[in-house]
Amino acid sequence: MVGVTVARAPARSHPARFDHTTHADLKCVSCHTTPVSLDPSVETLRCAACHDDHHAAGRRCAVCHTELGAEMRSAHAPPADAHVACDACHQPAIVAQLVPDRSLCLTCHAAQRDHHATQECTLCHFQSPPGEYQVHLRRAGAGS
Repeated sequence: MVGVTVARAPARSHPARFDHTTHADLKCVSCHTTPVSLDPSVETLRCAACHDDHHAAGRRCAVCHTELGAEMRSAHAPPADAHVACDACHQPAIVAQLVPDRSLCLTCHAAQRDHHATQECTLCHFQSPPGEYQVHLRRAGAGS
């Protein structure tokens, strides 16, 4: 479980999938540091020890954020539009770094992974390339 906090909302726990094969190049004891039990450290459990800047541009969101579609949709239930003004709830500094590329879209829309797999989703669905659609992720008048 990973703690998730969003502005103006109570903190909640979120199940996080951990794939040891992704981390195969690390020695076990680089994460499992507690003497005797070899439990992971608190920083390791939060993933922040190595992935503090995981919202950086160019990161493939859907690699870790899989099977969140139903949860994301329930968190963004109507009348909220999950495709605009993300910084109304999420940290503006993080949202400013997000690019609505195919990887970000697949975070919620994993079932469409093979749908025009070589194309960026925003080209058809929002009539603009990801870099141009990025401004819609911020509230109107919230800076550039």
